[in-house]
This record gives sequence, C-alpha cells and structure tokens, in this order.
Amino acid sequence: MLFRSGETEYIARAIHENYYKNEMKKGQSSKQNKLLVSWDNLGTLTLKKDGIDGKYYQESNRNQAHFIRKKLNMIGCDIGPLIEWDAPDTFKFTSEEVETLAAVEHERWMQEKRAQGWHYGPVREDSKKNSSFNYSLYSTI
Repeated sequence: MLFRSGETEYIARAIHENYYKNEMKKGQSSKQNKLLVSWDNLGTLTLKKDGIDGKYYQESNRNQAHFIRKKLNMIGCDIGPLIEWDAPDTFKFTSEEVETLAAVEHERWMQEKRAQGWHYGPVREDSKKNSSFNYSLYSTI
C-alpha cells in the first residue's frame, strides 16, 4: 500500500473535509452524495461497487492542493508554519482576493475536467461527461 504524506496530502484531506462539512450543512447525506465519506473511505469507492471512482476524487483534491501555494502567491500570500502561538487569529482575505482565488481555481478545475474529456452541457450527466459548470464564470477577471 502506498502511503502519502506531506503538505499537499494534508491540504487535500482538508479540502475534502471542508467539502464534506459544507455538504452536510446543506442537508446532504451519503445516500444522496456518495462522496460524503471520510478521506480514507473515499479511496475505497469504485465504479463497479459504488458507481464512482473515489481515487479520482482524491487525486482531484490533490491537484487542487498542489496549486494552493501558487494561487496564494498571486495575491501576495503564502503558507507557512505557525511560529507565534499567541498571535491573534484575525487574518481575513479581502473580497477581491476571494474572487481572484475563486476565478483561478475554477479555471484550474475546468482545465482538469477538459483534459479528462468533460465538456459543457446544460445538465450534469456524468456518463456523458457533461457539466453545466464547465465554462468560464470569470471571463472578466
């Protein structure tokens, strides 16, 4: 078995955990959304058994995590160790920074999907690789 570790894996796990928490807050369940499982269980989902490839979604989270530092650098930020344990927890991104990060991540995600054969369709159909989200929402940025 391959064990992954390091910054990218840690961030990828956090991305999935955040997705899980947000979907649960919306009232979703694992019966409605098969991705609502722990990171470790996500990797066990298969097309044959579950209808989805959990390893694909883990790799997608890793791809997103891999580019986090680059995206943060674009707005003058970075990831680093916390060295002042008593430092106030007051950091917030500006609205402009959030929009920039969202636009760049959406473009990265679209490139990932297109490379896998996905294209725009008015309704999401995984079997046909159609997604209504596979277009640029941020063409003005």
